[in-house]
Amino acid sequence: MGQAGKNLVGVLMVLVFAGLLVGWIVLRQQLVSTETFYHLSVTPGGGVLVPTDNHLLHIAADGEQQILALEKLGLAGHFGRFAPIDDDAFIALHVPDANTSVLKRCSLSSRYCEKMAATGFFPEYAYRIYWLPDLNLLLAVDNAGHRLVLLDQAGQVVDELKGFRFPGGVHVDANRVFLADTNHHRVVELAVSSDGFQGELAEHEISRSREHRWPVEVHPDPWGWVVQVAGDAMGDDIVAAYSTGWGEEPAVDPAGGRDVISSAHADGWLYLALDDRQVYRTRAPYTDLQRLPPGAASDFLDALAQEYASRRLGLQALQVIGLLMFALGLYVAWRLDGARFMALQE
Repeated sequence: MGQAGKNLVGVLMVLVFAGLLVGWIVLRQQLVSTETFYHLSVTPGGGVLVPTDNHLLHIAADGEQQILALEKLGLAGHFGRFAPIDDDAFIALHVPDANTSVLKRCSLSSRYCEKMAATGFFPEYAYRIYWLPDLNLLLAVDNAGHRLVLLDQAGQVVDELKGFRFPGGVHVDANRVFLADTNHHRVVELAVSSDGFQGELAEHEISRSREHRWPVEVHPDPWGWVVQVAGDAMGDDIVAAYSTGWGEEPAVDPAGGRDVISSAHADGWLYLALDDRQVYRTRAPYTDLQRLPPGAASDFLDALAQEYASRRLGLQALQVIGLLMFALGLYVAWRLDGARFMALQE
């Protein structure tokens, strides 16, 4: 084979390799996150914490907003595991990998997190954590592990309780815990003390209708109870208010049928993060939604969403280029038969 033939074969190999490399890069970059809202929390003073994939949005009770980059806080990959202690401090359960689980105490004002303790708690998926102020304990909901876990501030497991099926959100009332036991279609009331779980006090079955079957979050209210429910196992969430009986059809849907990402409750107010990436609040009888001031924070999230959309468009273009390069390499391989190589040598 002459030099020209070797050069063409080299070009062929480069084209094939480049096509495969671009395809690999595109597959990796498909994991680029968008700024999706996760489980919002309400501070004692009425502020709202809204974690996204890479940031923490804080909307204070007076409407002032701030955005904290989770990577700078040392909380990358958090998935919304935050428990507010007061209007400034919150505890984060950071599980960066399967072999590491750390409790951190964070401050909104100083934008800093310090390590409290490593834990012996390794959840399959920690859906939420909650601060129990009367007991000085943390309650972790291990959704995929189908259990509740109590942790002290030293990170030690005090107790755990199993027997649930994909447990969801929790409402804490002193030494009582109300849990949305999602795939058992019920809300269960549990007694808890500084020594651990003390047993089941009551259970309330959720309506078995197709539209209001899977409870995701549970909130008390002077008007009755408010439960965030999923339309089906993978469907859109709504928020349904139950005024008298747990098994009856809900009386009202404050979100008007829109998909609810997360919900929280404090001081008679129900807070909703909807699929329009805005946070609202309402109170009984839940006929009027008030949008919290969007301000610079929402503008920032919108800008990030546009950036990610542009990035995805660029990745799709790279994917097309990679496929074309790969196809060209295969075509050249088909055309470069032995006779052509011999002709090139002459």
